Amino acid sequence: MGKESRRAYVKLPEGAQPIVTSPAGRLLVAADAKGNFTVIDLDNGKPRFRSETLLHPGGRVQEEIGDGPRMLRPAGWAEPPPGFTLTFSADGACLAGLIANGKQTAIWKTDDGKKLHTLPAPENLACLALSHDGKTVLTSNGDGSRVAFIDPASGKVTQTLLSAAAPKTKPEILPPGKQARTWTTYAARALCLSPDGKTLALIRIATSTTTFPFGPPRPQPPVITYSISICDLPAKKVVHEFAGGPSDAMTFSPDGKLLAGGHSAGIWVYDVANHRVHRRTDRGGDIKALLFAPDCQTLITGSTKATIVVWDVESLKKLQPPK
Repeated sequence: MGKESRRAYVKLPEGAQPIVTSPAGRLLVAADAKGNFTVIDLDNGKPRFRSETLLHPGGRVQEEIGDGPRMLRPAGWAEPPPGFTLTFSADGACLAGLIANGKQTAIWKTDDGKKLHTLPAPENLACLALSHDGKTVLTSNGDGSRVAFIDPASGKVTQTLLSAAAPKTKPEILPPGKQARTWTTYAARALCLSPDGKTLALIRIATSTTTFPFGPPRPQPPVITYSISICDLPAKKVVHEFAGGPSDAMTFSPDGKLLAGGHSAGIWVYDVANHRVHRRTDRGGDIKALLFAPDCQTLITGSTKATIVVWDVESLKKLQPPK
């Protein structure tokens, strides 16, 4: 007989919503609308600690391109409001979050809630990640063109990675009286670090908005596309960019060879070393959380439909639960 599985029913604090789980799935962070958060042990369903330090939503600010408009959230953008910028280290021992109205980054120990470090947050911070050992904080600016590596002990930037600069979009020239201008803005969505700390994945959003300076107003819905930049950290350069795919959830396999991402209609699995799409499926719902099994053969996902699905990585077919 195999080891009997256990299920812990977790009672969240009043008004709190689940925000993020640790990579091993042992811890859950829930936060209320004000940013008070609680770290809950999923093995027993009990809170480990509660912090009165208020979390702050991530930047998600889109950079101005050329002389185009500055848009914090373009009208008609069918995206959920940005969540709190909060991330675990790969081993789950540390937790980092954006606090103090976005001006500081704090790091806590997850076993007792002790605050290890507080350091200034880079200007226009959009997302952050922690290294496997929790000794390096990675941050991205608003458009994803600059990723900084920060030593939390000293608060100093130890390394800077400049990704490919976001291209400026020129107005599209049409016949007289029908001229249109299309502006493209960029926003960093999420960072993910491989277990060996050598590869970084960055999700960016490109939003193209068309305006007509002449004639009656003709509202045009923005066109939104996603991309993932794969960065070789020892070489300090972007080695590949995948077009399309995940919107805000991704994770590396334990061996670092695969990267899985979720979006509003399914899952993408990338072969990172060979720069190709390994598998994809449009099933599974709006995926918001992913986790590889230690053997890298199984992928577990959670969606906004409150369902957890187990997938075979090679075929991306759903596995039947044991009876």
